[in-house]
Amino acid sequence: MNFDEYAKAAARTSSPFSDIVNGALGLAGEAGEVAELVKKHKYHGQDIDLDALAKEMGDVLWYLAEICNQSGLSLDAIASGNIAKLRERHPGKFDPSYHDAVDVLAGYEWDGSRFISDDASAVYAAAYSGLWVVWHTDGNTRISWGTETGDWGKRCAEAALRAHLEGKQCS
Repeated sequence: MNFDEYAKAAARTSSPFSDIVNGALGLAGEAGEVAELVKKHKYHGQDIDLDALAKEMGDVLWYLAEICNQSGLSLDAIASGNIAKLRERHPGKFDPSYHDAVDVLAGYEWDGSRFISDDASAVYAAAYSGLWVVWHTDGNTRISWGTETGDWGKRCAEAALRAHLEGKQCS
C-alpha cells in the first residue's frame, strides 16, 4: 500500500463535517498521545508499550491523511518531496553542522518563481509548472532539477540551491 492508497482508504472513515482544521487539531492531539508515551518512558521509568505506540502513530498517520484529503494534497507527493529535501540537505547522511551553519541563502529572495540573489550571483533556483531547477546564470548549466510541484517544488529548489552553495553538491 502506498501513501495515496492509505489516504483514500482512511477517507472512508472521515466525517462529512470534517475539515482541515479538524485534521490539524486531531494531528496535534494524537502527536501529544505519542509524546505522552515517550515521556512516561523517559521520565517515569515505564516500559514503552509498543502496541499502544503503534496505534497512536497510526492515528497520527490518519490525521495526516485527513489533512491531505481535506486540502487536496497528495500524501505520496509530500513523502517524496520530504525525502528529496532531505537528500539535498544531507546528501550522504545526517550532518548536524548543516543546522549550525550561516545561512547561505542570505541575500537570496523568492520572487514568486525564482530564488534570485541581490548581488547577481552566478546561481539561481526556480520552480515552474511541473519542474524545479537550479541553474548557473549562464543559462546553459543545470545543476540540479526535479519534478515536484507547488510549494514542494519551491522547497526542493531551495534545498538544492542551498546544498550547491554549501559545496555539498557538485556543479
